[in-house]
Amino acid sequence: MNKNSLIRKISFGAATGIGFVLIVGLMIGCKSDGVNTNTTISTGPIFSQVSAASSGIDFVNEIIESPERSMGNYENFFSGAGVAVGDINNDGLSDIFFTSNDASNRLYLNKGGMQFEDITAAAGLSSNKWSGGCSMVDVNNDGYLDIYVNNDGPTNDDELLSNDLFMNNGNLSFSNKARELGVADSGRSVQSVFFDADNDGDLDLFVNNYAFINDGEALSDWYDRIETMDPVKSRKMHLRFYKNNGGKFVDQSKEVGVDRVAFGLGLAARDFNDDGFLDVYVANDFFLPDYFFINDGKGKFTEKSKALLGHTAYFAMGMDAADVNNDLLLDMAVVDMSPSDHFRNKLLMASMDVKKFQFLKETMDFQDQYMVNAFQMGVGYGGYSEVGNLMGVSQTEWSWAVLLADFDNDGYKDYYVTNGMYRDTKNNDWRMEVMDIRDSLGAAYGSEDYFKKLIELKPDPVLNYIFKNDKGEGFKSANEEWGINTKNFSHGAAYADFDNDGDLDIIVNLLMDKAELWENKSTQQGKNFIRFDLRDKGNTATVLNSKISIYYGDQRQRVDQYTLRGYKSSVEPISHFGIGNTTKIDSVVINWIGGGTSKINNPKINTLHTIDKSKSKSLNRKSIQVTDIYFADVTNKIPSFSFTHEENSFDDLKKEILLPHKYSTLGPCIAIGDANGDGVDDFYLGGAKGQAGKLVFQQAAGFVDSEQKVIEGDKGMEDLGAKFFDADSDGDLDLYVASGGGGDVASAILLQDRLYINDGAGQFVKSENLPTMPSSTKEILPIDMDNDGDYDLLVGGRNNPGAYPSKMQSYLLRNDNGKFTDVMTDEMQAALPGMITGISIADVNGDNKIDLMVVGEWSAPKLFTGSGSNFKPVDIKSFANLSGWWQSVVTIDLDRDGDLDFILGNISENNKFHPSESKPLIVYANDFDESGTLDIVLTKKYKGMTVPVRGKECSSEQMPFIDDKFPKYADFAISSIEEILGQENLDNAIQLMVNNFSHVALINNGNMSFTQMKLPFESQWAPIMDMVVDDFTGDKIPDVLVAGNLWDTEPETPAYDAGKGLLLRGNGDGTFTTSARIDQSGLLLNKNVKAIEQINLIGGGKGVLVANNNDRLQLILQIEQ
Repeated sequence: MNKNSLIRKISFGAATGIGFVLIVGLMIGCKSDGVNTNTTISTGPIFSQVSAASSGIDFVNEIIESPERSMGNYENFFSGAGVAVGDINNDGLSDIFFTSNDASNRLYLNKGGMQFEDITAAAGLSSNKWSGGCSMVDVNNDGYLDIYVNNDGPTNDDELLSNDLFMNNGNLSFSNKARELGVADSGRSVQSVFFDADNDGDLDLFVNNYAFINDGEALSDWYDRIETMDPVKSRKMHLRFYKNNGGKFVDQSKEVGVDRVAFGLGLAARDFNDDGFLDVYVANDFFLPDYFFINDGKGKFTEKSKALLGHTAYFAMGMDAADVNNDLLLDMAVVDMSPSDHFRNKLLMASMDVKKFQFLKETMDFQDQYMVNAFQMGVGYGGYSEVGNLMGVSQTEWSWAVLLADFDNDGYKDYYVTNGMYRDTKNNDWRMEVMDIRDSLGAAYGSEDYFKKLIELKPDPVLNYIFKNDKGEGFKSANEEWGINTKNFSHGAAYADFDNDGDLDIIVNLLMDKAELWENKSTQQGKNFIRFDLRDKGNTATVLNSKISIYYGDQRQRVDQYTLRGYKSSVEPISHFGIGNTTKIDSVVINWIGGGTSKINNPKINTLHTIDKSKSKSLNRKSIQVTDIYFADVTNKIPSFSFTHEENSFDDLKKEILLPHKYSTLGPCIAIGDANGDGVDDFYLGGAKGQAGKLVFQQAAGFVDSEQKVIEGDKGMEDLGAKFFDADSDGDLDLYVASGGGGDVASAILLQDRLYINDGAGQFVKSENLPTMPSSTKEILPIDMDNDGDYDLLVGGRNNPGAYPSKMQSYLLRNDNGKFTDVMTDEMQAALPGMITGISIADVNGDNKIDLMVVGEWSAPKLFTGSGSNFKPVDIKSFANLSGWWQSVVTIDLDRDGDLDFILGNISENNKFHPSESKPLIVYANDFDESGTLDIVLTKKYKGMTVPVRGKECSSEQMPFIDDKFPKYADFAISSIEEILGQENLDNAIQLMVNNFSHVALINNGNMSFTQMKLPFESQWAPIMDMVVDDFTGDKIPDVLVAGNLWDTEPETPAYDAGKGLLLRGNGDGTFTTSARIDQSGLLLNKNVKAIEQINLIGGGKGVLVANNNDRLQLILQIEQ
């Protein structure tokens, strides 16, 4: 099928065209203001703190604790308050509004020169409510910013809980019109957002409410209580949507599909799928999953988090969305409460046991949630890949706000996060003491007892973190370099160019301390910028969320004009671009949220441009550019193609509690070959334990299950690998199936591999010509190692079921007239990886004999040279830094120099362990508690010590003596692995080490030497479980299709689920070009992919079969280029 016909036939379900383009000249509808004329170049940190004495900002968010009024009866007592920024009097300077809990909210007027005046009383904004979220927006389109405030607190008084809408009177005073306009929501609200949900030209309102939960309340008890709660009380804990009807608002939460109970903290209303309609993301605290409401274009919403996301944060706090890698797609950051420091993490880490995880995932059908920050990288059409571990921001303390903005004006958006819990109530030792007191006092236990323990937790302030964007491929800590160095308890934060010098300053709302103002001096260091203020005859609804893209040379950026960001806060309504040393912008394109596109050519830099849509001329677009795609999923377009892998249920973690991921879910496998001799490719899809594999014939009428009784008889085994080859030299293809899996197949009879002999017409019988093979195997390599004209077999041992990570036996099977004998030498057996995942052949040394590259988990790649009847291991010293959790390997001439190179697929850099040569990940396995079972302990380096990766609770569950030896979490957290387990026990343990989780290419230099090259950044998002090599792009240079995910991790390790499939387009010099955007490849391989294989289709085309664990087999069509 060619590209043009495919475009006509296949729709990805997203709007890609815009009907009109507005050409905007600099003299029509565009005004330039505030040119930065600074020419002095300074050095040093880009931020400096402006003192309260200098700025005039003396605001303090105060709380008043007492036994009757504390964290004990109000979960969010230490959750802080927000800050909103905007120009309330239209004088060109951004003003600041703070919310407070137990003090009055305050408004500060910007007087210029980073000096501010408190005008709260005169403005009529003094308050006595417990306020939190706040935002500035022109609700009534009168040209002045209004202020909406969310109220909550330790009260049940509806008047105190009701939200406020302070309408700007235009004279530095405000009037509360919340009740009059219908937005005095009295739920337990945290934040709200005004946006045009139905594109009718006015602003609607979404309110993020927060459910109540009792300390220590079980999940089942909470659900029972919610279901039986009085509807009036229940409503206060539900999300609310208010539709704007002619300036007044009506609750239509149920009608639009958002009336759900929530622990809503973070909130964003954005066009996440770029279809021209605004969607809503709600970041939920506690166990409720985040909600991703997709707008249907008619003002109604459908929750699609499971369809569009992999996993999310568990205790989700604040959030922001912006394009951090300059691919013109929105990315998302959501923060959690996970310290990066080992000691604090192990002391404060909340428990996530297997039963709770399974209840949420299986019983409640929630998506996976983990107690770390989430960074969702956009891939197009509203889809996201979670890459927080890869980006370096998965753990940032107990975090509240996150802001994505270009703070150093280098052209990439950085990552700023506020941190701090006023009293560390998640301290596990303290929580155990509270539980002991509660149990000992019984019915006599009261608020006085709790409060007495509470105030023992002395405030321990922490740093806010700021990270510099490394050109879209990660974030690097910049606190020291940029001068952010104070410790406190920070919550809401916002940015604005308060001094109009062309860079973004930061204002932070602190708990029990004066607010912090940070002046940015990036422009003084010679960094350029360009800024935009969008207008449309004063209509806010048609401006908010409009998308601005700038183009210069081969660079591009996107900023959406949007103010609600971070946590309980909103930023200035100006779109800011840093452009580094660039001196010319070629063009600016504005996609207005209400429809239409404007373009500005060669705008002046270091300037604030005011663009008014209403003054721009509209022209018809002449053409719509279609991006090349290389693949199309046709699974649902072929009625006969319906084959599903059904995994059996088995809890690997019940016995092997500290296992990093499951081994009972390694399948399915695929084998391709002409099984019935009709000249057409057929395929075998491996089955799970209890499900027979399927041999499927490809015929003109479609795909047909051949119903092999002999294979059905072996359904008790789990298929990990399969390969068609001619075992008996009779000219047809026979089928070898490798058996294996997790602890559920830990018996010799279930591990025996199988050989099925073809009768020539596609019917198979089981051969008895294999030796006894009580190993869990996967990789099968047919080779004629002795040059006798028949196929011998190398079969790799995959894993030892129920005894991780001990080595499993491999086999070298010599074929003697169809009977196979194991002839592997002890030398080769000892040199092979213990957990083989991939084998590839190549004549590496040019001696016309078969050589082998073998990869596996907990091992460096192993090269073996052929001797004619066996294989010899070769010591490649440069491989020493390549010990990894390898998953796959292929042979390819990457640099077109005539010899063969290798590509090795690893677990990916998007992992929580980050092993390196200086800080390797080590596993010890021994019967440490003398219980008769193998105990697994993963370790890492921390301040010169080797420490356990897992926490005290799960470690004690595996080895109960740990609880007795370390009754305190703090004692466990400061102990080395030698102190915990004993040096002698470690010396007698299985010990394996890894130092590299990157995907790499090994370029063959000849003379048994190789140059290592990391694969592109986008490939490092997810495991490469399998690869297919072909010229997919039609340029006569080999490309590589990679795919894979590994969903079944233990509950404290985020699933490796970011894979969507990726085409690595070969450049012919050993390098690749790639893009993760779905619209630039046509790939969406986002399931638990275990294997991919190329298949020749009837009619001459090619396809790729994608085998997904516990899911449907996919057929991906290759598009002729």
